[in-house]
Amino acid sequence: MSRFFHRLKVSQKLMLISVFFMIPDTVLLCLFLFSINDNIRFAEWEKYGNEYQRPLENLLEHLPSHLVIARRSAARK
Repeated sequence: MSRFFHRLKVSQKLMLISVFFMIPDTVLLCLFLFSINDNIRFAEWEKYGNEYQRPLENLLEHLPSHLVIARRSAARK
C-alpha cells in the first residue's frame, strides 16, 4: 500500500485525499436531506390529521347534549 501511494503524482494524491474526504460529506448530506423530507412528510400527515379531527371535535362537543335528549325521549315512552 505504501509503495502504491509513493508512486502516485502529487495531483493524484490530492485527488485521492479529496475523494476520501468527500465520501463522508456526501453520506451526511444524504442523511440530512432524508431527515428533512421525513419532517416534511410528518408535517403533511399532521395537517391531514388536524383536518380529520376538527369535525370530530364538533361532534364530541354535542354528544353529551344528544345523550341527555335521547335519555329524556326514551324515558317518556
